[in-house]
Amino acid sequence: MSITTYTTYDEVRAALGVSTDEIEDATLELGVYGMGLDMDLMEVNAGVPAAFATVRSIATPDRTPVQQALFQTVKLFATYAVAKQLASGLAMFAPKDISDGKATVSRFADSPYRDTVSHIGQQYGLNRDRLKLAYATLTGGASDATSQSMLRISSPLLDPVTGQ
Repeated sequence: MSITTYTTYDEVRAALGVSTDEIEDATLELGVYGMGLDMDLMEVNAGVPAAFATVRSIATPDRTPVQQALFQTVKLFATYAVAKQLASGLAMFAPKDISDGKATVSRFADSPYRDTVSHIGQQYGLNRDRLKLAYATLTGGASDATSQSMLRISSPLLDPVTGQ
């Protein structure tokens, strides 16, 4: 399925901070991005694509607030899910300089995209949790969108100074 079912090419480019010069529509049309997005949606819940299709078929003024929340959350999640797939190659398709003089392209030596990739990962996780909650609210099911802390406090059993 095409990513345009859920998001637009321009929204994905905006999330990455690139233009049509760096990522063309033909690249975003590749099936691999649509398949990856479908898998991401199915991992949230297998019913999300069908629920989105149902809500999308309802005229915007006729949607309930819960339906509209699901619609918007799926669109946001889809944008960041596709951007996350593309983020690993950001340094390759977003050059530092493009020159027509002798058709040169220079790339960054270091990874200036580290913050962008990190932000996309954070937005992906945030919108994934929002989507779980929106879907659970729509279907009346329990949400398992609880955030888990990856950091824990650990205290040694013995005092390292006294050894006791």
